[in-house]
Amino acid sequence: IRQVTVSSGGIVVVEDSGRCWILAPDTFIPSFQYNAPGMNKLILTFGEALIGAKTNLSAFSGPLLQINRRTGETVPIQDPSLFVYDLFYNGSQRGAELYTLAVQQDSGRVRTVVKVHSGFAFERSRILKVFESEDLGATLAGDDSGNVFTTLGYDSVTVFRGAQAGVLPPSGQIPRKLYVHDEKLFSLNRDSSISVWDIPSRDFMLNIHLFQDGTWVARLPGGEQRFSREEDLY
Repeated sequence: IRQVTVSSGGIVVVEDSGRCWILAPDTFIPSFQYNAPGMNKLILTFGEALIGAKTNLSAFSGPLLQINRRTGETVPIQDPSLFVYDLFYNGSQRGAELYTLAVQQDSGRVRTVVKVHSGFAFERSRILKVFESEDLGATLAGDDSGNVFTTLGYDSVTVFRGAQAGVLPPSGQIPRKLYVHDEKLFSLNRDSSISVWDIPSRDFMLNIHLFQDGTWVARLPGGEQRFSREEDLY
């Protein structure tokens, strides 16, 4: 299984074979099925439209597909990348934007890029960040206010908002997998710790280190530490 994502629109599942499913969240009955070899991720966007990110297996398919969930009609989105492996759709009032994490090859050099795609069919694109090698563990995430975050590059988290780009305060860890919840940004780090930022203020809040016995230690800015108590675990 490459992807399992739960949302109000259904449970999206992408298998290694490229077979894609959308399951009803209450009955788990498939409401949509699709098969595209090399598919890496599938996301719900607006109306009946889905966007798929895949490996570029031929000049006719490309690494991005727009799929009509009702009819199954597929329209390629032109992109020169070797493959796209993560997506985030931002449908804010500024207009719909599609953010992608992709691997490209330029003059024999491989690089990983964050791009933003816009336009009626996402026909326009521009590169927002470049890492001059492969970084297949990087991810994208965003919130309802228009912030889009990425971990590309093994440093701190980069945040894009409109035409502006910034960097969140470093956590001292290597952030990898990002999640947004309740105006907080969470990062599952390379060493399996978790970092937390407050999104409105963009302040770094703490690192949490979890242990096999269920205990944890939280490290706050300035060096303060807080520990779990055994009785809190039951």
